[in-house]
Amino acid sequence: MWREVDVLVQGRWMQLLLRDFLQDWGGASRYRTLAQPQCSRCHRLCWAKRRGAFRRCPCVAWRDARPSLTIVSLNLERSEDGSFCEWSGFSAARAATTALFQVQFRSVAELSDAALETADLVFLHTTSAKRALTAAEQATLSRFCDRGGTAVLNCFSAWTVNGGWGKELVKFLGVFPEPSAKYGAGYATQLSTAPGLEDLCVAGPWGAPHAYQSWSSILRAMRSDSVLSNDEARSFINIGETNFNAWLPLTSGEAIPLCTIGLQESPLSRKTPLWFPKVNGAGQAFLCSNLHWLADPQAWHGGLIRSEGNVILWLNICASACRAL
Repeated sequence: MWREVDVLVQGRWMQLLLRDFLQDWGGASRYRTLAQPQCSRCHRLCWAKRRGAFRRCPCVAWRDARPSLTIVSLNLERSEDGSFCEWSGFSAARAATTALFQVQFRSVAELSDAALETADLVFLHTTSAKRALTAAEQATLSRFCDRGGTAVLNCFSAWTVNGGWGKELVKFLGVFPEPSAKYGAGYATQLSTAPGLEDLCVAGPWGAPHAYQSWSSILRAMRSDSVLSNDEARSFINIGETNFNAWLPLTSGEAIPLCTIGLQESPLSRKTPLWFPKVNGAGQAFLCSNLHWLADPQAWHGGLIRSEGNVILWLNICASACRAL
């Protein structure tokens, strides 16, 4: 029996390797380039279990593979500073994304199955939106995850323009933001490496930082050594987070706290980011309660995208969402 299992496993690995050699990357020489250097996630095998199947490790995106990636957000006219694809306050994050991916940024007036059909990642922040997501748009978001899509969702709830408080974004995850929540203090913390967080917190530079010194001129320009020490640059940094109730997904194991500081928070009242690696069985979701960590330094009260740890986290989210891997 075990011999039969071993044969099946070896056969599957051969299929994956042949796909790389012959279909996608044009030969053993190119594959060896992409299989180096070793990261703690893939150990040079370049394949990992994600979204219910074997897929290439996110570290491959850091090795000049330049896979295609499509990010969709609501447009500037509807969501103002919630439009990742159009708002100037996310320009540095968009530039960093183009350093590793062939990216298409697409903004839409409303969510629909057609609008998200070819998307890898949908980015939603509706605090300043003229109207919250409708019931039909919420159903579209859930179906997007059913089909293996990845969502980045911000449920900031200190204030709201449309009365939604971010609730409509995260209801399908079993998360409930606290209306008029207090604006949280800033902090820096190490990211957790608990099981389920390998794609975000172990792959790529997290696993082999010495081997990724030449990410790109864009990423090097975003580093701010005069502001951040080396230890701080390896941390996740954020400010202004607001409380939400995540008791259901945390107690069921569907959600995993990203930050070590968040391990001391209560499931009934927490602020720090959560990762949902198996939304509806096939999709993924990254949930936060403030986007200062991803915004430009001149945005809002000062964005924190120049933190090296924040950049790596964002690009690993993109890599884990990338259907081309």
